Amino acid sequence: MRTHQLTTLPSGLRVVSESMPGVRSTAVGVWVGVGSRDEAPRVSGLSHFIEHLLFRGSERHTALEIAQIFDRFGAELNAATSREHTSVYARVIDSQLADALGVVGSMVRAPTWADLEQEREVVLEEIAMYEDAPDDLVHDLIGQAVFPGQGLGRPIVGTSEVLEAITEADVRAHHAAWYVPCNIVVAAAGSVDHERLV
Repeated sequence: MRTHQLTTLPSGLRVVSESMPGVRSTAVGVWVGVGSRDEAPRVSGLSHFIEHLLFRGSERHTALEIAQIFDRFGAELNAATSREHTSVYARVIDSQLADALGVVGSMVRAPTWADLEQEREVVLEEIAMYEDAPDDLVHDLIGQAVFPGQGLGRPIVGTSEVLEAITEADVRAHHAAWYVPCNIVVAAAGSVDHERLV
């Protein structure tokens, strides 16, 4: 029988789980309540940029170590940014959940902002590819028409001009303002014990 539980920690961090008997895998993720709609025009695309930078290393692990850990697990690690939230998530075997959550937690809580300029180039290439894809671009054009001058009307990935002007101070300030416990949900589903997850 599936069971779901929610615990709110004293810090405001919410932990939610759904136990699914009969499976050995667990999907786990960290959802931060910040997306492109929350950005000022001069830093439009910053949430997406930070999503990329989280993979460049943390206090505990370098970028290479993060990749090697999940390769060793044979697991998937990914992230996404929307207009409403930013998430980092993984799928692992249940015995690897604690280790996986430790790595993801460190990425989200204590990134080092390593290789900021190299990652800026990666995102600039992504923006160029996005602007070259009519089936993607049409959604931004509709957003601009429906929500002119608002965060919901700007592209999630930002623009080249804005991204080139974003500083490390902008990155640090955005992270400090939004990546706080009361704005984060940790969720897991599959072979998971809620109390152990908490």
